[in-house]
Amino acid sequence: KRSNQLETNPNALTLQNIIASFTTDLSKMFELTTKQLDLLKEYYQKATTILQEVDNQSIFDIKYGVYNRRYLLKSLEDELKLIQNYAHPSSLVLARVKESVLDSIAVKKDKDTVVRNIAKLLLKTSRRSDIVAHFGDGIFAMILKHTDLTGAKKACDRISDLVYQTSFFVGTSEIETDIELSITALQPEYSAEEFLAATLEGLPHTGKKFIPYVVCTPSLQEEEE
Repeated sequence: KRSNQLETNPNALTLQNIIASFTTDLSKMFELTTKQLDLLKEYYQKATTILQEVDNQSIFDIKYGVYNRRYLLKSLEDELKLIQNYAHPSSLVLARVKESVLDSIAVKKDKDTVVRNIAKLLLKTSRRSDIVAHFGDGIFAMILKHTDLTGAKKACDRISDLVYQTSFFVGTSEIETDIELSITALQPEYSAEEFLAATLEGLPHTGKKFIPYVVCTPSLQEEEE
């Protein structure tokens, strides 16, 4: 607009007026743009806060399609309280793909696919009352409610059979899967963290070249064939 005005009347006074008007226009535009940027920043901060609140309240691990670590810890604590009040048996099972299997896979995406398939198999073998969660670093936990050690061992046998009977492919190559499993019987005398620590310690001692699973307690660890 100002350029057109300059072309139709290009004298010095007009030029000064046009420059002054143009400066005013720029000032107004800058003020408007600043307000819009401040508003966008406010909206962005609100959106970030909402997303953070949603994440803090979420109970699912989107990557693997199971419950997340937060929900696992809360569920363990709740189950220990129920056991203390009603004295029913419940067990905890941890499962993890052998590190040597994942090391043989070059691409991270393919590693994630194998671990995700393991999560699906754990869900497939679980009952409606069981809780399957991702503890972290590809380690999955199963809270087997109203299940004693005998029942937990049978569950591990089912998991092992299903995993070893399932074919896993990376591209056109079949991967030989090896899974680690550890079990503990939940008791109100110990905390959720103590049970998790005990079963985590037992995982590396299991697998195809060792034993199918190991039974652990926070105070004592013994192996069971």
